[in-house]
Amino acid sequence: MNFLVYEPDPLVLFDIGETILSAFADVNVALADSPARLHELAEQMSLPFVAIISVTTDDIARVLKVVKDVEDSVRVVVISNTDAATATSAGAFAHLQRPFSSDTLLRAVNHACSDLPADRS
Repeated sequence: MNFLVYEPDPLVLFDIGETILSAFADVNVALADSPARLHELAEQMSLPFVAIISVTTDDIARVLKVVKDVEDSVRVVVISNTDAATATSAGAFAHLQRPFSSDTLLRAVNHACSDLPADRS
């Protein structure tokens, strides 16, 4: 499985990456701290992949578009202060409200990974 994580705060970005790496076997995790890096990494990711995107309410649609423009079938877990309806209407597969725990992050990621096909690289 492949994961792409976007979070502007480097400490939170590292924590999310470490949580994914410790919870899943045989995964690739790419970390992005800017929209430009997010786009660059999204273009390089093997399909399928799950994107975990931490954004403000105002940036949800813009940042999701960065990933969805590369591959529309990507499942995106949005972490934000907004409500779930706003996140899913923007294209999120799952939503996490801030603040969140590692357990709730992993539940959302497991949900996003459910029934995904095998790596097509």
